[in-house]
Amino acid sequence: MSRLNTRMRRWGVVLRIASRDARQSLGRTLTAVFLISLPIIIAIGAITFWDVTTSQRYQAASWLGHRSDVQAVTLHRSSTAIEQDITADFLSKTASDEEVTVTQSTLTDWVPAGDQLIAVDTLYQLHLTTQDGTGYTVDSGTQTATLDAPRVNAGGKSGALAANHAVISDDVARALKAEVGDTLSLSLTVAKDRTTQALTGSVVIDEIIPGTNRAIIGDGTLEIDRLAVAGRTQTAWFVTGPTPVTWDHIRQINQSGFSVVSRQVLADPPDASALPAQFAQYEVDHNNRTTNPWQYLLLVAGILLILTEMILLISPLYTVAQRSVMRTAAMIVANGGDQSDGRRLTIAHGLVIGLYSGLVSAVLSACGMVGIGIWSGLGIGIVPWWPLALSVLLPILLSLMASVSPAHTSSHINTSAVIGGRVWEPSRLVRRRMIYPLALLAGLPLLGIAAWRGWVLALVVGVGLLEAGLIGSIPYIFTRWRAPNRRASMSMRLALRDAVRNGHRTFPAMASILTTVFVACGLLITLSSSNEAGWNSRPHAGQRGQVFLSTVDKTDSVTRTRNLLQSAQQVVDGERTVTSSAIMNGMAWNSGPGGPETMVEAVNPVDKSTLTMRDDMGTMAEIDVAYIVDDGTYLREAGYLNEDDMVRAIATLNAGGVLVPDPKLINGAGQADLRSLDMSAIAAAKAAGASDDDLPDAHVQRTMTFPASPLTRINVMVLSPQASEALGLRAVPLGELLTVEKPVNPVDAPTFQTTIARQVPGASAQVIAPTMRSLVLPYVAALIAVVAAAATVALVVALSSSDMRPDLDTLDAIGAAPSMRRHVTTWQGVVLALNAIPTAVLSGLIVGVLAVITFANSGIFPTLTTTLRPIVPWGALLGMLIGMPILCALVAIILTPRHQKRIRRIN
Repeated sequence: MSRLNTRMRRWGVVLRIASRDARQSLGRTLTAVFLISLPIIIAIGAITFWDVTTSQRYQAASWLGHRSDVQAVTLHRSSTAIEQDITADFLSKTASDEEVTVTQSTLTDWVPAGDQLIAVDTLYQLHLTTQDGTGYTVDSGTQTATLDAPRVNAGGKSGALAANHAVISDDVARALKAEVGDTLSLSLTVAKDRTTQALTGSVVIDEIIPGTNRAIIGDGTLEIDRLAVAGRTQTAWFVTGPTPVTWDHIRQINQSGFSVVSRQVLADPPDASALPAQFAQYEVDHNNRTTNPWQYLLLVAGILLILTEMILLISPLYTVAQRSVMRTAAMIVANGGDQSDGRRLTIAHGLVIGLYSGLVSAVLSACGMVGIGIWSGLGIGIVPWWPLALSVLLPILLSLMASVSPAHTSSHINTSAVIGGRVWEPSRLVRRRMIYPLALLAGLPLLGIAAWRGWVLALVVGVGLLEAGLIGSIPYIFTRWRAPNRRASMSMRLALRDAVRNGHRTFPAMASILTTVFVACGLLITLSSSNEAGWNSRPHAGQRGQVFLSTVDKTDSVTRTRNLLQSAQQVVDGERTVTSSAIMNGMAWNSGPGGPETMVEAVNPVDKSTLTMRDDMGTMAEIDVAYIVDDGTYLREAGYLNEDDMVRAIATLNAGGVLVPDPKLINGAGQADLRSLDMSAIAAAKAAGASDDDLPDAHVQRTMTFPASPLTRINVMVLSPQASEALGLRAVPLGELLTVEKPVNPVDAPTFQTTIARQVPGASAQVIAPTMRSLVLPYVAALIAVVAAAATVALVVALSSSDMRPDLDTLDAIGAAPSMRRHVTTWQGVVLALNAIPTAVLSGLIVGVLAVITFANSGIFPTLTTTLRPIVPWGALLGMLIGMPILCALVAIILTPRHQKRIRRIN
């Protein structure tokens, strides 16, 4: 017990000394806190912002805008009762087909107490005509009672807008040659009971506002039916006021065919058990937004290596701090302490800095997260709070880890040398040990064996040996620095001498740059390769850059589906110009409240087993199809058929045959046995809420043999129209694939998709392209490498400028040029970069390629076994190889002090 008390007292003493030193050396303390906290704050802010902006809840909230008093928006989506998910992205009719009568009181009685309704009409193809006959058509006009209404972009204007008055944008005014006070005639064609109705009116121009293609008319100018099922011309009813719209309110109005997006529900979603069964699975996907397993593996490895790099980055600060407290540690030893007190003192310094950094990062991260939540319009309920724990723990962990090596050096201080004034000692960090070059030589063949045999464990060990060998071999580079070329300039020789003498500063800096670039290059290759393999492992509705249109409610009638697809195609054509299109026909798994009513399965000719879809391949990313019916038109548009398969596949479909996803289903005669299933009883039971154990069996309708060819790029069967008809299978339009003249890039995809959904309620547009997360993720590592290298050089420049002041002052005194001070630190940054970056890029290239081959041969990711191939982003690698040394030199030049007062003798 007494020994424990003694240790606690000693720890208390060194913690007080470390706290005092941290306060007295405020500049060094703030630098350490800044270097530790800033990357963590940026990372947590980026994680939070990414999580919020990529969530379906945030995308749905864009309907409401950022005004906190806008509680919800509702649209009339169906003449029968419906069910929806929390974002209204998925709709489905209930088992009942009974039409519901809707009146204005249906909405007014539903609105929570204290709230009110604001109607905003979207007018499709509103035509304006001047008195002299000049006409102009606005794609989406607006009718509202006030310019302050939600989602009304009035160019900063506000106030009421009376009937027969209008506000138009300046481009419309120029086209019409109209001015304020002029009268315009209006005409609008709307759908009415399967026909069309023409509405007319007139307005006086009150304001001309900046913007494009905009016309806002006063409420009551055109008498549209606001309770009609939303089409291209629609009415959005905004609920404004202090009372939130809850999930119970949404379920209530769903019974009248209205869908609702509620700010309260988006900010605090109900439990999955409260959602309709057919939507619960989608909510799990949206809330988790899971990453593929190989990406998790690579992310974990990358995070661990990046943490190692951060430890190396801040290590020079602790080695400098350790040398500054050498006299204090020596005095403790001289007054009865032992060598471990010096180690405790340095670790205590690390703990104090870590606590300061943790406090700063936690406070600033929390402020940033709250700000992001408020900015999103959904409050802090949408913000993931788990990163806040990392903001506290990581700084302490990093600071303690960075202080371990200097603490070990402190325990070997020569007390008499320090007290005698000889405080400089060769750095114990820079020691040549043969074990590291041997580890480097052992790691390379081990990586080759891992790639050949597919051994992931050998890969991990090989990467560890290679990285340790690279870092441990840096002292051999120092040896070469000791004898620089005699023709080198004085500034270069001074820079090299300082780098060799102060290895406690230079060694961690080079290790930091080397590790960061090594990690970045390896992750660039592995993540790029895995992303491409992940894309190829899952079938898509078309090729990259195409747009797939479908309906939000897969239970819509064929007529309504075709009308929605046609309307959506017109909008896309106005946005991007459609060059070609093709309809996908067939059956989707969610084509009814309880699933499809018909299904097809193939019978294996050998063991008589049946197959409906391939289990070793993911479902189609854009739509979960059960089977496809096509004559080859859609397959050609989607790019499923290459030159070799085209003739055979088209011939098979023209002959009334089928395309199957597994060649084993085809017998020796080139035919496949298919049978159709009546799933209506199962669909009815599921719609009624029956569990999977209580479902009835499917009924086999017909069994027939058809000519068959394999099509392994999708996981379901493709039937010719003749085969579908022969089997008695239903085929409905599932979507339309569009090829556009100007493809939508992943950055613009969310906005483009939201625009189509708003202009055509009930339609969904999906851009067939990788997500921004998968595209950006590999380059995040490169960005981290650039930032870390610049920070490392900045740290070295700051420390070396301080350490070399006596030498530089002496040179100034004997007449050296003022530019020499800048040249010395510039050479230090260049030397660090040139000795670390080329080696790191080459080693990262080797490790990245071998890692991809190892994962491909290991079989641990079955869906990627045939698609995982090394992909090297040569442009990014060359940019790092050439650009980063230049960046390091620029940082050194910029941060070198231009004017420093000379050190006086009294100092």
